[in-house]
Amino acid sequence: MKVYLFTNRIAFLLNAAFLLIVVLRFVSYELPQGLNATLLVAGLILSPLLNFLVNGWLLVRTVRREPPVAPLLAVTNLLLFIVQLFYFFY
Repeated sequence: MKVYLFTNRIAFLLNAAFLLIVVLRFVSYELPQGLNATLLVAGLILSPLLNFLVNGWLLVRTVRREPPVAPLLAVTNLLLFIVQLFYFFY
């Protein structure tokens, strides 16, 4: 259960990087090159992958009727995963 909670928290941090990258696309503000590259990798590559893993894990826990560990964090990650799907496929 601790691994699930840790993974959920890391997914939330990567989702924050994703949101920051999306906002920075519409705002003309330049970041240092290293920070920009880190945010791009974390937000656009790692975030959807880890979100897929975390939400799949949440689905398995729901099917097994196990109580969610952090319901607000799980719902936030699920909603941001849906936003990412729309962002990448539309």
